[in-house]
Amino acid sequence: MPTFDGPNKLIILDSPITNPVQDAVALYSRWKDWARTGDNAKFLPAFANSVGGQPTNPPERISAYVFVNNDLGWRIRPFEANGDTFLEGDLFPTDPGLPLFVPTVGIYNTSVRQLVSSKALQVETGVSGLTATESQQLNEVHGQIGRYLWIDQVGGVDGAGFQQDPFSVLTSLVTEASTSGLRFIKVMSDLTLDQNMIGYRFEGQSIPAIALAGFNINGSEFFGCVLSGSMLGEIKGANDCDLSAITGLRGTLNRCGISGVNTLSDGARVILNEGFSTVVTPASFSLSASTGSTDLIVKQFRGDLSVTDMGQATDTANIEMMSGKLTLDATNVDGAINVVGIGELDDQSGPGCSVNTDAFMNANDTTRLRKLSVNRLETDPTTGIITVYDDDDTTILYQGNIWENVLANQIYRGRGLERRDRLTYLP
Repeated sequence: MPTFDGPNKLIILDSPITNPVQDAVALYSRWKDWARTGDNAKFLPAFANSVGGQPTNPPERISAYVFVNNDLGWRIRPFEANGDTFLEGDLFPTDPGLPLFVPTVGIYNTSVRQLVSSKALQVETGVSGLTATESQQLNEVHGQIGRYLWIDQVGGVDGAGFQQDPFSVLTSLVTEASTSGLRFIKVMSDLTLDQNMIGYRFEGQSIPAIALAGFNINGSEFFGCVLSGSMLGEIKGANDCDLSAITGLRGTLNRCGISGVNTLSDGARVILNEGFSTVVTPASFSLSASTGSTDLIVKQFRGDLSVTDMGQATDTANIEMMSGKLTLDATNVDGAINVVGIGELDDQSGPGCSVNTDAFMNANDTTRLRKLSVNRLETDPTTGIITVYDDDDTTILYQGNIWENVLANQIYRGRGLERRDRLTYLP
């Protein structure tokens, strides 16, 4: 049997000694079996959209054409043995300008010869046409794993869902998905949902905008898209996306940019990993819809972020800042906020909101600490006041009384250091 090397993107043919003639469609079928095994589906698909079986002038039909994704790096390699392999069937590369075959690793006398049909027609025989085995092979050619349904909502003509012939109507895609069981969608242009899309995987081409439009997207995943609008359900994962003013937000977000006011749904748990702001004005998470037990978890955030409208005792927010500014708005009047990391913190929250910053280093504090350590310092023997100046040696930064005794009843009288100029670092 052929073998598949996912990390190196290799399709390794069967031994020419035991199997000199190998079938292209069977090769595709074995890849399907391999993709279903373990976590092999995580690798880029070895085969692209294939065509075949459509009737032309009965009893003639288009023969099956199988396309290898050599544009994604996949190559076919002979078995490590001497001999000639005959690869039978209409198998072609997706990119004719790139190689389809690579040589063996060892030094062998090998060759791979393709036996393709002389014309793109296959004549049926018998009453029912294809045999059961041929029908199964053709079904696999059309794809059950690794095949995407393509949609271009601004493309005009509603096609068959292939890359070269995409759907333009979402209902057509959903109908095909319900029939074939396919859930992988390639979004070629901006898309507005007009129905529930539960358990789908959306992958954007050229970062399309997807308007959620208030529909249920429970269990769906998104890759490389701009998401906006209101939603129902829970996002299984938004990855490398931009989120712009989403209402009803719930789910896990990875490496996503944030803009606008994003409102969590009541009782939601929202996790943002390695997020960042995409606008100059602070992006924000609002808990205004919460009636209790709404959780916001932000890990390794960069940029300006605001948390607003936390008003329930059981609401929580755990924010880890890597850089930038975190603003806790005055509309946070209850609940608990835990802030860790480093950055600038503007805490305007009300007294009913518990804010813990024990593991947070305010960037402003580190700047002031440097100034306190090295800037010009004076002690006044008349007033007993110590003064620390800003970097300009003129503006007063800190002032306070100093005493000669611990009881603080004898002011400093000039019996020691009265001035220290700004220190210069000498490496």
